[in-house]
Amino acid sequence: MNIFNKIILIAILLFFIVVSFISIVNEFAGFFKWPDIAEKIFNPGVDINPYISTLALLMVIVICISLLLLEFYRKRSRIVKVYNVQSGTAMITIDTIAQQVRDSVLRVEGVKNLNVEVIQKSGGVIIEMKVEMTHKVNISRKNDRDNKDSPGGCAK
Repeated sequence: MNIFNKIILIAILLFFIVVSFISIVNEFAGFFKWPDIAEKIFNPGVDINPYISTLALLMVIVICISLLLLEFYRKRSRIVKVYNVQSGTAMITIDTIAQQVRDSVLRVEGVKNLNVEVIQKSGGVIIEMKVEMTHKVNISRKNDRDNKDSPGGCAK
C-alpha cells in the first residue's frame, strides 16, 4: 500500500475514534445538541439505552485502534541459520534465499514465468517453485543434461 493510502486510512480511523469519543462523552454529559443529520444518526427515533450505545461506540474505538496498530506493525524478516560454516554461524533471510533461487532459475533457457516460495521448517527450508516454461522445451532431456553437468550428479 502506498503512502497516500496509508495517510488517508489513518485520517479516517482517527476521525472515527474522535467522533466516537465525543459521542460517548456527549451521551452522558449532554454538552451540546447534535445538528439535524448527526442527531438522526446518534439519536434515532427509538430510544437506545445510553449504556448500549456507549458499548457500541467503545467497540468502534477498539476496532479503529487495533486497525491503527496493524497499520504501523512492521513484519519481521524471517531468518534462517546456516550451519557448517567454518567461522561461526551465519544467517540469511528467507527473502534473500527466494531472490537467489529466482535469479538462478531465470537464467535457465526456456523459463518464462517463475514463482518461488520459501517455507521455513525446523530441519531447514522447503523451496516451492511454480515454473512456466515455453512449450518447445523438453524437460526430461534438459534435466538429464543438467544432472550430468552438475557436481555430485544432482539437479541444479
